[in-house]
Amino acid sequence: MGDNRLRWDDIEIFCLLAEFRSIRQTASQCGQSVETVRRRINALEVSLGERLFRRTAHGLTITQAGEEILGEAQRAREAVLSISRMAGADASKSRRTLRISAPEDLGFLWLAPALHRAMIASSRCVIECDFHLPGAQPDWTRTDIALLFEKPRNADLICRKIGALRYGMFTQRQAETGIDRAGDGKSIGNAPVIMPENRHPYVQFLSTSENWSSPIAHASLRLDSAMCRLSILRSMNALTPLPVLDSLGSADIVSLPEWIAPTLDVDLWLVFHEDIRRAAGTRAVLETIGSLASNNADFRLGAQQPVN
Repeated sequence: MGDNRLRWDDIEIFCLLAEFRSIRQTASQCGQSVETVRRRINALEVSLGERLFRRTAHGLTITQAGEEILGEAQRAREAVLSISRMAGADASKSRRTLRISAPEDLGFLWLAPALHRAMIASSRCVIECDFHLPGAQPDWTRTDIALLFEKPRNADLICRKIGALRYGMFTQRQAETGIDRAGDGKSIGNAPVIMPENRHPYVQFLSTSENWSSPIAHASLRLDSAMCRLSILRSMNALTPLPVLDSLGSADIVSLPEWIAPTLDVDLWLVFHEDIRRAAGTRAVLETIGSLASNNADFRLGAQQPVN
């Protein structure tokens, strides 16, 4: 069996495709593009580790594995529709789930709260965020839109550079004056340093810095979660790399000067599947992300229009 994290909208598409035996009719019924339906069914087959449909001269036929799964899928669909009716929702208006992936620190500290404030209610999209470690790649069978620090090589994806995000080393304001670079070049005073993993672009950058001969030697603690690092920073005199964002929202947290810990600008790419910009609801989310980046002074480059 493959990855078994099933999504409701994939089950919905599976049930409709089993009913119509036509990708085009299924796409029309659920308000998705043909490409999206194909991609969702492929993702579901990967999750289940089973082939669900087979193309023949007479169209699509459901496999034996698909037949065995279909009964439970239909019961699950009916249960969800029944709950929707009980709650007074219009079950005929399906809401697409849009899966967005981003580096964990950028996602938690900027993207999720910014999208929450700016999301367009009429888009009829449910946003599902999946935050990966900086330097890692998302699972493209499950990801619709991603923010990445590196342009992926997948030719099937559309890539738009929308800015450059600055990283720096942060500490408490009260501790800033007491932090100095030690004469041996191997320590920063006596403050504990909390570092993310080695793949993080800022950690790699510090490895080549004259002030930081080895970030590994500095690290008192390895911790990939930016939310946890920020929480620790607020409770004790420590140092940790974070994106330079106004949304950190704390006058008590400041970045160290360049001569102690130089900053790094990392290119930010908006990456998505071709079919995402064909539906009005998902296109609106792309436009919103592009607008949020272009109107944010924290991003050093002007945003490129992501959907044209």
